[in-house]
Amino acid sequence: MRFVLEVIVALSLSNLLFLRDWKRLLWPTTELYHVKLTPYPAEFAALLFNVLLAAFVFLAGLWSVRYLAGDKGVFVAKLLFLAVAAISANGLRQLVGETFPGSYLPATIVLALLILVVVLVSVFQKTDYFVPAARLYCLILSPLVLVSIVCAFISFLPGHSDGETPIRNQLSAIRERPKPEIKSRVVWIIFDELDYSIPFEKNISGLKLPEFERLRNESFFATKAIPPAYTTRNATASLLIGRIVKDSTVINDSDLKLEYSDAASGDSTLRTSPSIFHKVRQLGGESAVVGWLHPYCRVWGEELSACSWQSVDSFSDVVSPGIASLMTQAARRVLLSAPFGTRIDDAFGKHGTDIGYIERHQKMIDSAVEVISDPNIDLSFVHLPFPHPPYYYNPDSAEFDAKSQRSYIDNLILTDRVLGKLRRALEEKDLWNKTTLIVSSDHQLRVNVYKSELIPDVLTATEGKEDPRVPFFLKLPNQGTPTVSDLEFNTVITSQLIIGILNGTILTTEDLVNSIRESNK
Repeated sequence: MRFVLEVIVALSLSNLLFLRDWKRLLWPTTELYHVKLTPYPAEFAALLFNVLLAAFVFLAGLWSVRYLAGDKGVFVAKLLFLAVAAISANGLRQLVGETFPGSYLPATIVLALLILVVVLVSVFQKTDYFVPAARLYCLILSPLVLVSIVCAFISFLPGHSDGETPIRNQLSAIRERPKPEIKSRVVWIIFDELDYSIPFEKNISGLKLPEFERLRNESFFATKAIPPAYTTRNATASLLIGRIVKDSTVINDSDLKLEYSDAASGDSTLRTSPSIFHKVRQLGGESAVVGWLHPYCRVWGEELSACSWQSVDSFSDVVSPGIASLMTQAARRVLLSAPFGTRIDDAFGKHGTDIGYIERHQKMIDSAVEVISDPNIDLSFVHLPFPHPPYYYNPDSAEFDAKSQRSYIDNLILTDRVLGKLRRALEEKDLWNKTTLIVSSDHQLRVNVYKSELIPDVLTATEGKEDPRVPFFLKLPNQGTPTVSDLEFNTVITSQLIIGILNGTILTTEDLVNSIRESNK
């Protein structure tokens, strides 16, 4: 009986150590709409192997100490058991706090009270109740082991998504054909969280953006453009359907219920709202998307000729390591529940999320270069996740460095360099003067959201306040002279402007200005 009890306790304790990882696989922190791939079977297998391996180590250690080391060894084994149980309990506390917003403090209080009760009972009863209490904790939560095992085996059933066709293969399937209705190809770039005032009005030491400055000197540049929404999800949805989305609610993994700012217009869903891609197809044109956050390929795949997207879960979506690597990553995440766990983990170098972030960025940039430089694509929509945090880019080395403290300024420099790379891709294909280029942002720098992550120079420049404007560049084919406009307008009209450019009603900067004025009436 003791043998069975010890096996159950060991399995339960090891499973509790990895409970946060089980939760990540079974109950994503983000809504399914934003999850690109379901967890790989290898991820479940790696986690299950970790649980079994840890349980084996616990049991082997216990039995070895018991039969070889005597009373002193048993005392040490008890201390190690209590330490591991405490780490797992702290991980459980963190899990509750992460899963249920606002519950960190209550979970901490409950854990502290339970420990206090055990301490008081042990003191007044003059008996060691620490080990029995830890054993009871493991036994009560032992049914979770069965849940983990069942879920691991279910993951091997058919239905797992293996990703998407590479952009290059998608583009190779598009045939060149005459398109008399299309008067100009359009490349539309949205840089996430690109502010207006900091890069284009403020004088911040060390911030030089030569590519943006070069583009401003040959484009229509708006000084009072306002984004349609404050969040990426609502803002990009607004831009693509040409209507201001006040709020959105997830319906399933490929659709949103939309609430418009004009209540009289009624609600609809993202998939049923005519998008810019639908309108381009009506003109006989081809559209392609490279983006993140929205599941672009699931929502608009039928209207697109090529598509690639990344979600916020960069580890699962980009990195595809083997079981050994997955086991190592999960074991390292256990450290985060231990005292000084974050510092210990940092000593090991980059972890999976960092690697995924870097790979995601590089993949998106490469895909964007391929899409915009394909002459058969009439509308390229590129939504890139910078200068949005986290800040991993080191301008001095021109590399991503997840272990150093970087800033929004560094990400602005990254954004400028990416803009230059995209421009060179067009120039090398002799498409620069044949393309209408639109560069803007989904929303301003949200100082109120990221104030704790902003360096003093940025906080000083903004005075801790947000500027609601976003940059808006529009370069028409063969345009070489600048036009600076103080017309105030909402960038939700961008899709309307694009249709005018594609069908030939907007051919000059004067046409563009008139169209903006007309939209403001």
